[in-house]
Amino acid sequence: YPFIDGTIKTLLAPNGTDGYRYIVTIPEPYRQAEKIINQGSQTTSVVSLPFSVVNSYGWSNYPAWGFVGSDILAFLYQKSYVSANMSDNIAGGNVFSFRDYNDRGVVDADEFLQTLQEFSTEYVFWHKDINRNWTSQTKVTRDTLDILEARGQLTEAADNEFFTLYRLAAPLQ
Repeated sequence: YPFIDGTIKTLLAPNGTDGYRYIVTIPEPYRQAEKIINQGSQTTSVVSLPFSVVNSYGWSNYPAWGFVGSDILAFLYQKSYVSANMSDNIAGGNVFSFRDYNDRGVVDADEFLQTLQEFSTEYVFWHKDINRNWTSQTKVTRDTLDILEARGQLTEAADNEFFTLYRLAAPLQ
């Protein structure tokens, strides 16, 4: 009787040898980011980078805390949540602005900034806790963020082992 004797958590996590779990706990740094992001206007958005699909479009993978699935982080923030792993069109389609930008292989900080503005971006997550294959495959996007930060168009709001959170210097209202 796992519900009665308290062993249900043990039965549901971890799930096999892949490290993913049925029950996860969102790490504290995301809760701290929630306090930062939820201040101010709710008409802006949070963009989650980089594109890092492993299983299915729309799913996120955070191996350090055992998560795979539809990105539950979207429920923490009182702003629109734009995941690079999702199509730009909620009804489907094959337009993935951030994947496509990276795949072109050309760093164009002005184009990237324009895309962020089109999504009314105020905050940008750069997730470090992703499948390692994507770390090298998303170098164009990473280099672009570095340029925007050097120009002062992005400022670091938080940095930890899971992510770096940036804020657009002049968020759109």
